[in-house]
Amino acid sequence: MILVPPLALLAALAAPTPAPVPVPSAAPTAAPSGVPSSVPATPAASASPPPGTVPSGRPSVAPSGAPGAEPPPATQAPAAAPTATPEPWPTFGYRFVPRPAASPDPAAPQIVEVDLNSRRLHDRIAIRVLTNEVVTRVENHTNGRADIIPHTGPGEFIAVSKLPKLPFIVRGMTVDLRFVAFTADGRTASVKVPVQLD
Repeated sequence: MILVPPLALLAALAAPTPAPVPVPSAAPTAAPSGVPSSVPATPAASASPPPGTVPSGRPSVAPSGAPGAEPPPATQAPAAAPTATPEPWPTFGYRFVPRPAASPDPAAPQIVEVDLNSRRLHDRIAIRVLTNEVVTRVENHTNGRADIIPHTGPGEFIAVSKLPKLPFIVRGMTVDLRFVAFTADGRTASVKVPVQLD
């Protein structure tokens, strides 16, 4: 049995353990000519993807307005309100010109011309009465009733209306339509226009 002196044992325990020497994994590569040796080597690819890319396996969603984005749901424009179809301007196929007076008075009412849509009246009637400018009102007198023809311009009176259903017995008959022109002071002039009822 070998006895170690206590002082030698304490000295052995207190001696530091030498650190392991690192072993290089590979020899360092020389920097290419023209490049300073202080330039760091290119870092290894990062595990996180570069900005602006989408990792594989995830669905890509394009921003609004970009190509590939789903269009917003279409909104239907409000329907325009239907417009009323204007009444077509009547065609006057029957012209009646009364015989003028031998010496007409320009201050007296005068009916110069009466135009109708047709001489044979069936479903509707269009009337135009042309007068001198002193006439302020024109009436159509038929079967005991008087209808006012609207004043549409200087010396012009026009009316369009639907005829009532005529009894069979009067069809083919010729009747006179009487037109009366009035001045503001009550003077009158009248004309009879023959028409046939169909």
